[in-house]
Amino acid sequence: HLRQLEAAIDEYARREGRLPPALETLGDETGRRLSLVDPLGTTPYQYEPGEGRRYRLCAVFATDTRDGTTSLRQDEGWRHPAGRHCFQRMAPEAARPEASVD
Repeated sequence: HLRQLEAAIDEYARREGRLPPALETLGDETGRRLSLVDPLGTTPYQYEPGEGRRYRLCAVFATDTRDGTTSLRQDEGWRHPAGRHCFQRMAPEAARPEASVD
């Protein structure tokens, strides 16, 4: 879910030149079907826009994946402790308008 949210945030930032104001608007804005709560459907994910292109995605996790022994495929950028954890991210720069050819 968090990877899908990251992709939607990045797409929005590329297109609009700024971070989205809230996660709730991303599905409509990007045409993506996004889950805004954890797989158990109990805890909403949190999004915290920061300065410039920086933002945080936060979730509450039941397991700790930092030691790499979990059977789930986790790359370094998504390892987390048990409990609430926030991932620091940076959205890409806005897409440059294509130069018009006269």
